[in-house]
Amino acid sequence: MKKLTFLFLLLMSSAVATAELNASAHSLRPAGAPHLSIPHLEKIDRSLKEKGSAKIIVRLAPPVELNGTFQLDAELKEKAAAGRQRTAIAAAQHRVLARLSRKNAASAKKFDFIPYMALDVDPADFETLAGSAEIDAIEEDIPVPPALAQSVPLIGGDAGGMFNGYTGTGQVVAILDTGVDKNHPFLSGKVVAEACYSTTYTPDGSTAVCTRGSTAPGSGANCSSAVEGCDHGTHVAGIAAGKGPTFSGVAKDAGIVAVQVFSQFPVSACGVGATGPCVMSYTSDQISALQYVYSLRGTYSISSVNMSLGGGSYGSYCDASQASLKAAVDNLRAAGIATVIASGNEGYAASISAPACISTAISVGATTKSDYVASYSNSASILTLLAPGSAISSSVPGSGYASWDGTSMATPHVAGAWAILKSVKPAATVDEILTALLNSGTSITDIRNGLVKRRIEVDTAASILGNVTGHPLTVTKTGAGSGTVSGSMGIYCGTSCTASVPEGTTVTLTATPAGSSAFAGWSGACSGTASTCTFTMNGSKTVQAEFIATTSVGSESFSSGASPAAWTVSGTSAGWRFDDPARRGNQTGGSGGFAVVDSDYAGRVTMDTVLKSPIYDLTSFTKAYLSFRTYFRYYSDEICDVDLSTDGGATWNNVWRKSGADHGPSAEKLDISALAAGRQYVAVRFRYYNARYDWYWQIDDFALSGVRSTATYTVTGTVTGSNGSIASASPVTVTSGTSATFAVSPAAGHKPGDVGGTCPAGSFTGNSYTTGTISADCYVNFSFTPLTFTIGTATSGNGTITCTPWTLVTYSTPAACTAIPGSGNFLAAVTVDGVPRTVSERTSFTHSFGPITSDHSVSATFAAIVPPPPPQISSATAGNQTATVSFTAPSDDGGSTITGYTVTAAPGNITATGTGSPITVTGLSNGTSYTFTVTATNAAGSSQPSSPSDSVTPVRYDTLNVTPSGTGTGRVDSNPAGIACISGSSAGCSASFSDTATVSLQAVPSWDADFAGWSGDCSGTGTCTVSMGAARNVSAAFVRKETVSVAETMQRYSTLQSAYNALGNDSTIRLQASTFHEDIVLDKPITTVLEGGKDGSFLTDIGFTTINGSLTIAGGTALISNIIIR
Repeated sequence: MKKLTFLFLLLMSSAVATAELNASAHSLRPAGAPHLSIPHLEKIDRSLKEKGSAKIIVRLAPPVELNGTFQLDAELKEKAAAGRQRTAIAAAQHRVLARLSRKNAASAKKFDFIPYMALDVDPADFETLAGSAEIDAIEEDIPVPPALAQSVPLIGGDAGGMFNGYTGTGQVVAILDTGVDKNHPFLSGKVVAEACYSTTYTPDGSTAVCTRGSTAPGSGANCSSAVEGCDHGTHVAGIAAGKGPTFSGVAKDAGIVAVQVFSQFPVSACGVGATGPCVMSYTSDQISALQYVYSLRGTYSISSVNMSLGGGSYGSYCDASQASLKAAVDNLRAAGIATVIASGNEGYAASISAPACISTAISVGATTKSDYVASYSNSASILTLLAPGSAISSSVPGSGYASWDGTSMATPHVAGAWAILKSVKPAATVDEILTALLNSGTSITDIRNGLVKRRIEVDTAASILGNVTGHPLTVTKTGAGSGTVSGSMGIYCGTSCTASVPEGTTVTLTATPAGSSAFAGWSGACSGTASTCTFTMNGSKTVQAEFIATTSVGSESFSSGASPAAWTVSGTSAGWRFDDPARRGNQTGGSGGFAVVDSDYAGRVTMDTVLKSPIYDLTSFTKAYLSFRTYFRYYSDEICDVDLSTDGGATWNNVWRKSGADHGPSAEKLDISALAAGRQYVAVRFRYYNARYDWYWQIDDFALSGVRSTATYTVTGTVTGSNGSIASASPVTVTSGTSATFAVSPAAGHKPGDVGGTCPAGSFTGNSYTTGTISADCYVNFSFTPLTFTIGTATSGNGTITCTPWTLVTYSTPAACTAIPGSGNFLAAVTVDGVPRTVSERTSFTHSFGPITSDHSVSATFAAIVPPPPPQISSATAGNQTATVSFTAPSDDGGSTITGYTVTAAPGNITATGTGSPITVTGLSNGTSYTFTVTATNAAGSSQPSSPSDSVTPVRYDTLNVTPSGTGTGRVDSNPAGIACISGSSAGCSASFSDTATVSLQAVPSWDADFAGWSGDCSGTGTCTVSMGAARNVSAAFVRKETVSVAETMQRYSTLQSAYNALGNDSTIRLQASTFHEDIVLDKPITTVLEGGKDGSFLTDIGFTTINGSLTIAGGTALISNIIIR
């Protein structure tokens, strides 16, 4: 990769750990759907939120018709089988696209030979995909930047550019880069095929530099030299296969497949210091290009693919996070085509970039012409090969040449070497050629990390490949754990567990446990428990690596941004932090939060700081392992120690130390069994010291695990007393390191009490008791105590609640609680068990609970007694030197019973008291106008006076008596009112009037009577006027009218009925011309003549007689004249 003068923006994550689909998306998965993995979920989610879309690559789930698995296309030897798989892939792609929006489905990049598809999605389509059973993985489609006469002899070429006579004739190298200037003299006639896979994607600002998908002539041409990086592909192609008059590339007679995989990005996406647009390559475009190369395998003898591009930082293989790209690489490898990728130019001493970190790719670092590892070259244990990369001259667009540095320059040396070696042995597999290069190259030690890697020697490798017979090497993994075995001969057991190794070759294998597993040891051609083993191939060899499963004891991800619970930081004030104060990001290979001690950030402070873990119990463990991710950037004398204590921190033993050089990113796993297994008080500390204005140390993903003992022990349960029993089996047998559980059954009203015995202390959950960790035979003794219940009391205001015997009551004990207000207060409200109770006595309230069988509560509200509000006067009535005041009591008595009322007259402040309404005030002066107020009194005092009454004036009253008399009836009424006297009744005939009053009396006779006149204190027949001043007596005389006469007897009557009733024989009855008010019945067997309208002598007719009533003839005969009946 060229070490350019500007910074490329590396958009790849420095470490991408496989993430589980978050809970909300996982809920979208239908029942039976395969597990869905999303390694870059956080980045995809951020893109969806910030840009409204994201570029992703989805993996199709294997369909039932393929027996639930996809195979590498190159391994399907039968044409029909390959066709079935490709058809299944296309059908699954169609089903997935049918569920997406038309726009996003139309922009899909479909791959024919691997079960993947690249998509641009919005949030709705991403949710649809997350719920699709057709896919089982989603990756981010990531853009990454681009990463000779003098160098060919260095790797074994002669003066004519030949390697043992081979020049790559008949072989083709595919260059996936920024395009190739095929018209350059150095590359003239070299390009046999070309294609364009470039992308326009508005949310990223990317623009295609050619017509995507085109394979027409010119489609693989270089992009504009005005854009930074566009010369890169032409330079790389010249190194791999250029041919000139004075110097040439490695495989000078090989052909080139030129594939443009880069897109143009705006300056804003090109990193700090960029002054113009740049180019980067999406993962999906790289996959499309690899698929295109694969499709040409029957047309051309393609030996290798060169990918001088990448980004990110990976200390271990990145197969999980680069799964789609790896599938394309694996397909080519199975077809005998190597994918050669640059390791990157960031100068990392313990990591390389992606996609070079794919285990089945050939990763390449750079050396100088003096055979030192270049300072800019990324290095790690997973690096495959080294090749010259410094000051390499090669073609640039136009007709010129340039000398560049970088792993981008080293990589085409290896890709070209592959063409040479394929021409030596066209049927050679990728493993065979790799083995030849690994067994022939010059061993070079990287002084930064001590790693030894082979710098290629192509001529020697050609000799080996043509002459040496290899021996089979087979690696087998055993045990219940998981892990990988990697080696120098192309072994990566996980992916490739066999290799053909030349006679006499020294092989080194490394066992790397995965997750919580641990490496237990080697067998076969290797032995021991060290993580590496070395042997010499002198025949076929078989090696077994055993991985064992471990049990987690404790872990910490440092993700909260603050000091984790139970962890402590001590030492100098500038110490361990969890909030990344210098904003360096997680460099450990982990993700999310981490712990860091940063001497550079702290400045000129001499640091000695300790991050200490909680204490862990490993009593039951026979094996113990400490794991953590780390990155240490070294500057001068600072030291990083990991220490172990088995006595809770009193003393410490060093188990890991780094100083003198950068270390990481790396995932460390230490076997601490000798120190920690079987110990009860194990702690770990991370100590950083001798640091002053140096760099920093990061820690992440701490884990302590182990293998438990398989011994078994007997645990017996016993009971003291008779208040309970053991409800489960006893004794029980448990495995060392586990716990025993007993179910107990307390008697009614009891609960488990103290637990004794010889077993490690445990705890109750309900009535289930679990011991501590068992490491020997022991017993547990249970006791039971009566239940106690609480009577909770709560008061508001001044008062107390007292409960007997107390507020903590033993089962079945009667209890009562009494609420009493304080002095000057009253009991306003009481609730018992949340239910309001009626308070009838405000000075005390007692509630009895009876035998207690549950918790209870009593609350009381007390309020201060205050004077009541004033009463309300309804009326005041004056009397003779008195007034009677009526009122209504206050609605509130102030908290105390009202004991009396006081009425006060004004003027004079004459008072009267009483216990209720009305109250009469005496001693008033007649003729004086008074108003009155009322106050109410309780234990707190008297209320404010009421509003004054209407004014009244007391007077003396005299009695006026009226007596109706005479033969007639009538009534007498008075003005003013008071007298309403009716003949025959005493009611209303007597009334009191003011001694100054003048009373008018009016006599009203009945219809059948006349008023005859007054007597007593009145006389005459007109209106009677009485002047009071003393008691007065008046008589009103009424005489009966005789307006009916019987002609035969001359007898007179006052009513017609009475005259008829007196008849015995036929008769004539005469009626005066007046009105009668009666109902008449004629029922005698006689003839009666009724003559009305007579004058007072009954002899002369003067008009008519009116009867207001009815006339019924029930017997006899009636002759009627001059009578009107109404």
